[in-house]
Amino acid sequence: MLRSRRSRPVTVLCTARMQPHHAELIRSCAAEVDVRVVRREEAEGHLPDAEVLVSWAVPDAWVERAPRLRWVHVTSAGVDHLLGGALWRSAVLITNSRGIHATPLAEHVLGWLLMFARNLHVHVEHQRQRRWQRDEGGQLAGSTVGVLGLGAVGQEVARLCKACGAQVWGMRRRPRPTPHVDRVVGPEGLQEVLRRSDYVVLTLPLVPSTRGLVGREQLEWMKPGAVLVNVGRGGLVDEAALVEALQEGRLRGAALDTFAFEPLPPESPLWGLPNVLLSPHVAGSFRGYMDRVVELFCDNLKRYVAGEPLRNVVDREAGY
Repeated sequence: MLRSRRSRPVTVLCTARMQPHHAELIRSCAAEVDVRVVRREEAEGHLPDAEVLVSWAVPDAWVERAPRLRWVHVTSAGVDHLLGGALWRSAVLITNSRGIHATPLAEHVLGWLLMFARNLHVHVEHQRQRRWQRDEGGQLAGSTVGVLGLGAVGQEVARLCKACGAQVWGMRRRPRPTPHVDRVVGPEGLQEVLRRSDYVVLTLPLVPSTRGLVGREQLEWMKPGAVLVNVGRGGLVDEAALVEALQEGRLRGAALDTFAFEPLPPESPLWGLPNVLLSPHVAGSFRGYMDRVVELFCDNLKRYVAGEPLRNVVDREAGY
């Protein structure tokens, strides 16, 4: 890490979509900061000077053309798009924006759970048809919600579900007592969580150990009539097997924000299934998103200039 006294300014290159006031906030972090906010297609000319980069994707060629690069801040929480690339193989420090999405993602999940619990999606369809039909709903209270992945998002999902009176089971890589979770298991407990849960919520990152985690066998473990919710990554789920389970009625439904291929192809059967709710990878988005990214980055930039440890450092061994 850097010493607090420097011989040259820190050149911060930002290719994320920022407003002028975001750049000013970054400049105000320290006197020795040179901030350059450019479009991605303009980045190449600035790469030789860049010591810090704020971006989402980082092409291999950028790493090769940035000999001074020491730190990259990714504007997303997930870093699966960087796995195996030149940046990942380098010694450059990587931080991400995990944590800022917890509230909108958890609220998105809760909205879906309540829709299925109370049959609200059915009533919306009946409204479109101008059809008066009284369909009884159930309750989220008293149900069991299994949360696979107990990071910031998973813990917020657990908190909201407990507030609604649900029992919450959770799975995490290293199991330990977790607030608002009645029982926590490790990966070896996946089958038990799936068998007991009325709703299964995926909030996991996509790494080699989680790719295809919910396949045909795991879907068969799930309770008949259970609902699968995925706000993690599309690669966590075998979509073909999921479509079969939904069409055959083994699952009551699914709510999906992420997909194996995005945008979701028009020919995907998921579009037309009446027991599926879809959103176009927006569960973590919210007005003021970049404000939160810049707030986190500015805190880290002050730490960086002062030679202090940074927040949200990506663990390359874990993959997130």
